[in-house]
Formats: sequence, C-alpha cells, structure tokens
Amino acid sequence: MKYNSTLLLPLVSGSDKMGIIILFSERDRHFGHQEIKYLSVSADWIAEKIKTARSARENVQSKKEIEKLKLKEVSFSDKITSLLNSDDPVSSSDKFCKSLIGTCLSESAFLIGTLNGALHFYGGSVKLSKLSENYKTALLEAIVEKNTPLIINQDATNEDGETITVQSSLIIPFSNSSTAKAILLRRDSQAFNVSTDDLKEIKLFTDIASLLIELESARKLSLSRKKGFDQIMELMSFKNLRLYDDEPSFVAKQIGSFLPDKSIIMAFSNFSGQLSELSYINQSSGGMNKDILINPTAAPLREMTVNRKPIFFGGKTSVKDAIESFDSDSRQKFQSLFGEQGIPAFMSVCPILRKEKIDGFLLIFIYDIVKSENSEWERLITLASGMYSLNITLFTLLEEKELAGKITDNPLVVNQINNYLSSVIGIAELKSNEEAIPVDYKDAFHKIIDEATLASDFVRDRLGSGVAKKEVTSKVLAEDLFDKIIARSLDGSHISENLYMINGKPREMQTQLNSKSVSFLPSDKIIGLFSKALSSFSELADEQDLISVSTYAEGGYIYLDISRHRKNFPPVEKVSGFGKYNDSDEILKMRPADDFLKIMDTGGLYSYDQYSQRPTYLSFKFPISKTNPEIADSVKKLKILAIDDQPVILDLLSAMCQSAGYEIDTAESGNEGIEKIALRPYDIVLTDLSMPGISGLDTARRIKEIMPDIPIILLTGWEATIEKFELNSAGISDVLYKPFRIEQLTEMIISSVKASKVS
Repeated sequence: MKYNSTLLLPLVSGSDKMGIIILFSERDRHFGHQEIKYLSVSADWIAEKIKTARSARENVQSKKEIEKLKLKEVSFSDKITSLLNSDDPVSSSDKFCKSLIGTCLSESAFLIGTLNGALHFYGGSVKLSKLSENYKTALLEAIVEKNTPLIINQDATNEDGETITVQSSLIIPFSNSSTAKAILLRRDSQAFNVSTDDLKEIKLFTDIASLLIELESARKLSLSRKKGFDQIMELMSFKNLRLYDDEPSFVAKQIGSFLPDKSIIMAFSNFSGQLSELSYINQSSGGMNKDILINPTAAPLREMTVNRKPIFFGGKTSVKDAIESFDSDSRQKFQSLFGEQGIPAFMSVCPILRKEKIDGFLLIFIYDIVKSENSEWERLITLASGMYSLNITLFTLLEEKELAGKITDNPLVVNQINNYLSSVIGIAELKSNEEAIPVDYKDAFHKIIDEATLASDFVRDRLGSGVAKKEVTSKVLAEDLFDKIIARSLDGSHISENLYMINGKPREMQTQLNSKSVSFLPSDKIIGLFSKALSSFSELADEQDLISVSTYAEGGYIYLDISRHRKNFPPVEKVSGFGKYNDSDEILKMRPADDFLKIMDTGGLYSYDQYSQRPTYLSFKFPISKTNPEIADSVKKLKILAIDDQPVILDLLSAMCQSAGYEIDTAESGNEGIEKIALRPYDIVLTDLSMPGISGLDTARRIKEIMPDIPIILLTGWEATIEKFELNSAGISDVLYKPFRIEQLTEMIISSVKASKVS
C-alpha cells in the first residue's frame, strides 16, 4: 500500500523523550495544522501515561533493591553469632540454608552435591520447583568439573527488547570435602556481583556446611558400636562447650566414650612442631608414663601438620608401617602400651585446631573393627574433631572481640597486651613466609596480622598515654626479594588453589616465581606496576584462558612474564628468549593504553606480543640490584643480643632474627644482658624498656660503658613519655614500639648498624 502523507508526533513529558507516534495516510496533504493541534493533545496524554507506567515500574524495582540492601546488612558476624546462640545451631540443613539468606544479596540458599552421578539437594531455605535439565547440567559441571566459584545467569528479553537477568545463581564448591558439594545462592532480577571478601566470608560457611552434612549422614548410619553418639554431639554443641574445656584431653574423653572396647585414645598437648606431651590416655598406661614427649617428626604427624586434617590407617600392615616411622623411644612406648593385643587394626592421627594453630593432636587405635567399618569411623572421628575445633576457634574469636571492653587503664596491662599482639603478629608473619604453607593458610595468617594490628591501634588510641607514637615505617625494604613482593601482591586476591579474583572476576592463574633475586625498584612501584599490568592483561583474556605469572633471572636481569593460553595448550615460553624489549617511554608512544608503564620511570624494559590483536604475553625486564656486597655480608653476619623479661618476646625476636640470617643470643634481665656483653662482643643490642630490677635505660647505660660504639634499640609496649635527652644520655639509637613487623625490625637493625659504622 502506498502512503502519500505522514505525520510524526513526538512523545515528550517535560524534558523526557518517551518515543514517537507515526501516522500514515493515502491522501496527499491529509494532515494540516488543525489535525496536528488536536492530535498533539493526545500525544501529550500518551506520553504522560508512558512516563507514569515507567515510574511505577522503576519504583517497584527500587523497592526490591532496598529490600536486597537490607538483607546485605545482615553481617557475617551476626550470622555466626546467630548460629552460636541457637538452641541447636546445626539441627538441619534447611535451617542452615535459611541463615545464609542475604549473603551476597541472595534471596534463597541451598546445599547441593552429587549422589550416584546425579544432582542431589541436601537442604534449602525454600522448596524448589522443577528445574530444567540444562540448569541441572550447569550446576553439576560447576561443582564436579570446574570446582571453582561460578555465576550462572538465566536471561530473557523484556517488552522493550532489552536483555535482562531473570535469575542468577552463585555456586561455591566446598574445598575440604572428599565428594563434590557446594553452596548454591540464588536471586531474581539481577546478577550476582561478588568480591574477594564475599568469597572469603562464604568459605567459612562451606566449612560449617561440610561438617553439618557429615553430621546428618552420621546420624543416619547404623554403626553397631557408636555408643553415646548423640551424647558426644550434645557435649560438643556450641552452647554447652566451655572455654575451660579447651584442652585436647577434653575431646579425647568424649570420643573415647563411644569407641569400641579395648580401643586406645591418647591426647597430646602443647604441640610446637618439636615436642608434644601426653596429657590423657583412656586406659591404664601399662608402664607408659603420661609425662612422655613425642617428637612429631614421624611421617603421619608431618602429614597432619601440613594438611591440617585427620590421617587414617586401616589394616594391621598399614598401622605397623605408620608406627615404624616414629622414633625408637616412641615405638617402644607404643609396643608396651599394646601389650599382648599386638598391632591395632585401625589408627588415626587427628589434629585439634584453634584458628590456624594446632593446639594438640589425638592418636586413636581401634582393635575390634572390620574393614567395612573403617569409613564409618573415619567419618565419625573427622566430624567430632572438626566440630570441636570449630567450636574453640569461634569462641576464641568472640572472646578476643570482648577483651577490649575488659581492659583497665593500666600501663602494665597495656604492655602485656602489646607483648601478646607482638607474638601473634610475629608468629603469623613467620608462618606466612614458610614455603610449605598453602596459599589459603597464608591468607588466613595475613588476616590475623591485620586483626592484631587493628587491636594494637585500639590499645594505642583508647588506652595510650596521649603521647604521639613515633611512626615506624611499615613499608617493605627496597632491597626485598622480587619474588616475595609479587607473591604478597597476589595474596590479597587469592581465593583458593589456583583461583584468584581479578577485576571483580574469579580467574584461574598459575605462578612460577623463580627469580630469587633483588630488584633495584622499590617494592611499592613493583606492586603498583604488576597489579595494573595484570588487571589490564586479564581484561583482554578469554574466560577459558589460564593466566600464567612467572619470574626468573638471566644475564643480570630479572624478568616478569604475564601470559595466557588455553588449558589444554602449552604455556608461553620464557619471553627473554624471543621477546623484543624497548624503553617504556617509547612503547607508551605507540601503546598509550598501557598506562601502567608510567610507573617504570626509574628504569626497566618492556616487551609485548606485537602479532596478535589481543597480546598473549607481557614481559618486564629489570636490572638486578647492585647492593654493596660488603654491606650485605656485614648485615647477614650480625651478632645480636636481645634482652627482655618476657620469654615469648625473646622467642619471637629469635625466630625473626634467625629468619633474616642473623645470629642472636637472649637474656631475660638487664643484669644477664650486661654479663653477656662483658664476655662476648655483639654488633647491636635490643632491650625492653620496662623490666624488673634494672630498666632498659639503665641497662643501656651500663652496656655503653663496656662497648661505647654499640648501637642499642629500645623496645617498648607502652607509650611512656621518654624525653629525647634521656634516650641520648642512655646511648639509645632508636625506639621500636610493640607490636612490630619483621620488616620494621630488620630495617631498624640495618639502619642503626649502618649509622654506627658511618659515625
């Protein structure tokens, strides 16, 4: 049909343009001023109607968003507290799922897993309607094949032709389960947007959920010998446990109450990684002294220390081999304990954890057991020890939270608190630097450090003397290992195993940090450059790509390569072998989008993949630090004397100094320190301020009489007013306030020694 006349009427309401009406007519010049006059009124009315409808729809959406934000306000600590105060905090999977509502703005929550290869629901906050086969397949793939956090969005097209999210699902697999299980969170109308902190928060809930599922499974078992199972679970519930029962011997007695006859359970306390003492045994020791010490170098104990979970041995041959790995003295004790019964048929080495620290461990031996029952007892023992460890961990966290309100305004109390915080920070920092520690535990240690630092800030701000504390730099030394700087940069974004949160998205990434060298670039510049480069590079990578970060040293240079490749393909080779490196300023002229190169203003070269539209690699090349070897050697060979009346601080200082390569002696009083100075020369002295008998200032004066040129650092946990002339008269080089970090201690030692050599 042919139209000879057309009229366009805009739909406008105020300053909002709502659309347009188009009228067609077969007649020539059909529309005149008269028609436009009357039709414009109708167009205005329609525009107002459209605006009202849109406003109503937006108002409904806003209300939904407000409700979701209210759910978000239910904090992690509130959820934990709610679980702790519940009459039966782990009574059912459904109750647990209801407690998760609001996490990451979720509207419903479920516990899912696999059963005989099919999707299985252990519980949920609501009943689910029939699920599509595609959705079930996606859930199975997320928890079985990918085993990483995943967001699944179900999209549709609205009346305006726009693509909208109808429903969004967040799947968080369990990391500590032998079978595929996960928490499933769902919400309507908007996609999930989770952060690294959100995923860390949910991680604790997956640990609790894992124990809950094990508990419900154990309740369904027909264990013929599970005496007192309900009683033990009642004794270990959150409300009935008391902090004065937080020794491994307590849980050993409870587990021992339902073990088969003739079984043996032993509790070892004071686990230090060196010696552990027997604190409980459930039968006559048969000549086995309860004061014996076990040297935990045996293979089962080392494995328990690394994995932080129970180790099991089924069958007499397996148990015999495990016992043979203990030292000869321990083996003789075990043989005496077993007596005529001989080698047990089942053995378990079970850690008791408080936060990330092993408080002690249990040795469990069972005789009256058949092979088919092994898995049932493994499940029960894992559940009992896990529930107990979770209890004392949560109660410890809550008690530490309440501690601040019970402190009196007393310098001695504050000094004790800062000594304790020094120990917490120092031990956590030393542990986090151990290569054998898994990355997720390193994250936990860094979190402990952060919490302890906040606690020290509270003590200073609320209980301090009002004297401004001397700022002690916490920056990493410029001459720090390049690999450690890169590792620290990655720690904050690590989720679990090879999964990292980059630009708000979980990405799979592998690292090979092998430069073992020192870069002349300051650590803050290295971290800034690497973080920005990794962020920019990940934006170019496909979701299926595996990102690799590697460092290595060749020909007097450190190389940092960031590359990507498909999982089934080999990674990019070392770029040093084929890459063309140029000055960063020159590259910036050609690639202004690589603005992270602006950080390289103090040197370094850059190479990138010039043949792909989206580069498959970036590579940085830095000169290895030209540190004066004489200074470096003199620092490494330092002989240090540490003086403090608190053994925990002396142990901490010893560990820190030894980790830095120093030689250190300790003294528990000023007089003992003065005696040691008179017998042996030292390069530097660390002395506490407040000590019984002779103070740190007087100790320093006496030491200066013997060795006038020796630098002395004063340690204090209480911000007392110390005038500068007092420090000078005592010969104090500098003051280090507790709690302190390894970097702060080593930096002050180095600067004090260098200053003394210059003078």
